[in-house]
Amino acid sequence: MHSMNYKRSIHSMNYKRSMHSMIYKRSIHSMNYKRSMHSMNYKRSMHSMHSMNYKRSMHSMNYKRSMHSMNYKRSIHSMNYKRSMHSMNYKRSIHSMNYKRSMHSMNYQRSMHSMNYKRSIHSMNYKRSIHSINYKKSMHSMNYKRSMHSMHSMNYKRSMHSMNYKRSMHSMHYKRSMHSMNYKRSMHSMHYKRSIHSMNYKRSMHSMNYKRSMHSMHYKRSIHSMNYKRSMHSMNYKRSMHSMNYQRSIHSMNYKRSMHSINYKRSIHSMNYKRSIHSMNYKRSIHSMNYKRPYTP
Repeated sequence: MHSMNYKRSIHSMNYKRSMHSMIYKRSIHSMNYKRSMHSMNYKRSMHSMHSMNYKRSMHSMNYKRSMHSMNYKRSIHSMNYKRSMHSMNYKRSIHSMNYKRSMHSMNYQRSMHSMNYKRSIHSMNYKRSIHSINYKKSMHSMNYKRSMHSMHSMNYKRSMHSMNYKRSMHSMHYKRSMHSMNYKRSMHSMHYKRSIHSMNYKRSMHSMNYKRSMHSMHYKRSIHSMNYKRSMHSMNYKRSMHSMNYQRSIHSMNYKRSMHSINYKRSIHSMNYKRSIHSMNYKRSIHSMNYKRPYTP
């Protein structure tokens, strides 16, 4: 994240203009944005993980082998993992009444068995990509294990930029599910708000274990590794960011309306937000020597 090219792009005039442009503000605050986050279809799709194909894949031999590998066992049985899984906060959240209600609610059951979900899971494009030779190799190869912890392997880059990946992301089924009415309704339901703002959620986010993992040496190394810098500045990355589809979605009318909603303004101007932005730690990082380095062609 600290390479010179990255600094140049962040501090360039074009970047500043785009972030502060009127179009960007309008899209964040629009009514369409609010509606989409709260729809019913979203509930159905999020909870439709019980289809027959899903069960088969979870119980397949390849899956069992990967789950029982030595690396997996070590991470699952590590001391930090045990502490977090057995902590009182974790037990309370899992056994809380709200959790039980949401898991057994009618909306949840409908979404798990909804027709839209079945169609997308059983579509021809999906089957081809899941059962392709390249997919099997990448899932079980050593590179895959490394990429899951570093995300910088060459195989990962190739798969992300492959033609099949682009087609599936832009397919008609994908667009329909993301923009469906059910998806819009769900994000604003009362159960969702309660769980996000519950005390247990706040405690877990601020727990000591969480802080330790975020500041661990492994985390720092991966963020600052050479592979990470290369991937951020690769030609493929630049092309995808500047592609026509990306530009259209950013400048679309729905996006413009969303950035200006009342709720967004309140959160941005809230007291907590101001405190964090003006905190001493924030000032130090912004004014550090690395940050100040000017653009040099």
